[in-house]
Amino acid sequence: MESPTNDKIETPPGEETLEQQDSLFQPVKHFLLLCLLSFGSYLFFWFYKHWRYLKDEKEMDISPGFRSLLIVFTGYSLFRDFKKLAAAEGYKTKAPYGILFLLLCLVFISIRVEDISPLFFLIAPLSFTLLVPAVVMMNFYYLHAHPHHRIRKKLGIDEIVFLLAVWVILLLAGFSS
Repeated sequence: MESPTNDKIETPPGEETLEQQDSLFQPVKHFLLLCLLSFGSYLFFWFYKHWRYLKDEKEMDISPGFRSLLIVFTGYSLFRDFKKLAAAEGYKTKAPYGILFLLLCLVFISIRVEDISPLFFLIAPLSFTLLVPAVVMMNFYYLHAHPHHRIRKKLGIDEIVFLLAVWVILLLAGFSS
């Protein structure tokens, strides 16, 4: 009697194998493109995805949506938690995540101030580039912690839907004024 081989065993519907799961690894160019095309609002979705990972994978008792809406108050702790996770996987860095996040927060807060130099409006749309070192660190973690997960080469459906929603809202807001 022949024993079954692993390649003939089928995955039950609704269950994915490790090789079928997508990684949260995100190429820096995708991150920058999504931030640029969404006028920076992608940051909220980006923070949500990573808070959601910590909630699900690390069984943290948190609200990803609430923490994403309050980026200014919770963003640094996300970087701190991922820095610990990445260090456990062998990541070494001296990137000043705290200072970079503080600069990002200053940009967020300054957007509300009316007496700002016109130079600021050239800098503000690119403020998300301050997060590139954090994206690189998180990518290192995802590659090492989940080596069997599939890395997407293209934008994901969730990211495309987010961009479409942003543009629909912008178009509707433009037509209503």
